[in-house]
Amino acid sequence: MFKKIFKHGSAYFLVSLLTKATGFLLLPIITKYLSLEEYGLYTNIQSAQQIMYLFATLSLDAAYGRFIYDYNGSTKRLRLLTSTIFTVFILWNTIYLGISGISVYYLINSWGYQELLIAFILPFIVLFQQFITLNTSLMQSRHNTKKLLSITTTAFFVTQAIVLTMLIGFGMGIKLFFIAQVIVGFVVMSIHINMMTKEGLIKLFVFKKHTFKKVFKYALGYIPASFSSWIFNLSDRYIITYYVSLAMAGKYSFIMQLTMIIQVLMQAIDTAYTPIFMALMKENTKENLNKIKVYFTVMIFLLLGIYLGLILFLPLFIDTFFPVQYKGDYLLISILSMGFVFLGIRKMFVNVLVYYKKSFWISISGYIPAFVNLGLNFLFVPIYGMYAAAWATLASFFLYGLIVFIMAQKLHRFEFDYIQISSIFSIALIITWANFKYTNVVLNIFMLGVFLILGKFLNIYKIFRI
Repeated sequence: MFKKIFKHGSAYFLVSLLTKATGFLLLPIITKYLSLEEYGLYTNIQSAQQIMYLFATLSLDAAYGRFIYDYNGSTKRLRLLTSTIFTVFILWNTIYLGISGISVYYLINSWGYQELLIAFILPFIVLFQQFITLNTSLMQSRHNTKKLLSITTTAFFVTQAIVLTMLIGFGMGIKLFFIAQVIVGFVVMSIHINMMTKEGLIKLFVFKKHTFKKVFKYALGYIPASFSSWIFNLSDRYIITYYVSLAMAGKYSFIMQLTMIIQVLMQAIDTAYTPIFMALMKENTKENLNKIKVYFTVMIFLLLGIYLGLILFLPLFIDTFFPVQYKGDYLLISILSMGFVFLGIRKMFVNVLVYYKKSFWISISGYIPAFVNLGLNFLFVPIYGMYAAAWATLASFFLYGLIVFIMAQKLHRFEFDYIQISSIFSIALIITWANFKYTNVVLNIFMLGVFLILGKFLNIYKIFRI
């Protein structure tokens, strides 16, 4: 199983690593030209962009990504599904763009040039993303890795090139990020739509009521989950901005951006694993179930390995390459990184809920953690600032993962080696404590080596041969 994941997932993993590494390399340049306040404003606008995407798609893109596994066997049925969703997107976004245009018109007198330009551009960025997502989901389900990644990688590097040119050459500020996105987004959308059209999957204004009702019912379950995800990942920046300062929201967003590498890498691996997981669950043999259990253990070890790499070496990276205003507050790295570990664990188990088409369960799993996150932020951010937001994120991500794990076990019980998993976590926490007690680069390298050797004693590396 792992050979299949590496075969299809290695490209996703390497491209994610390459793009994230490029992002790391560009951050010192970007932060040189943007103050903490400007960086905070940029990330706050990104938060608003996420809400706009949810409103524009109604989570139909997520539903499409699930149903293509059922429809891939028949070109006729897949064409009907794709055309139906495509038609709904066109009709609904006519209304959505109209509302956006009216909103911008009424803001003309109260906003400046930069804010109005961004407000005008954002709806189109979101629109282009929708159509890109449809074909991306289709290509992922078929493991069309090379073509998809060539498009994705090219788009990423072209976007970064435009950003750097506008930032360094013209000093255009944060609006350049969104100008680059809308230009590249339009081109990439055109490519994806052309690919689906050539395959005969898009027939304009073909609409099947029964298909739409089935997909929309599934999508409705995702809408609250998507909103909960926004609360988890993005609302804390608004609260920090309101109660503390925009600069502290920028500092918090900066650390969050760096620690999100755990989530990025997990998504890359999960992209390759999800189709394999669906096939293993469909056959439902003892051997397949054992492979799934083994995968969970290996991924926990990998997640904690990345976590330790971040807490041990990311502070040195920041001290070496970033402006002084972005340095310090490194406890945030440990707190937020561990939060993303639990979010990664949640991602593994949510596949079980997706397999059984329990979209409402997915939504329900996010309600309690989202309100806990929001409540803790409102209570403690005014007193303890961005550290309270970080602890709230960790607590809510842990609760999120726990709830999804319980739900998944209720649907399909998996027997794990909890002693082995506890040992991995214990060693990681001991190394975390030692890192704060004795800060030394040589010692950090030694401690990471100890953790990697632990994998050998726990037979983690033998599992990769499966």
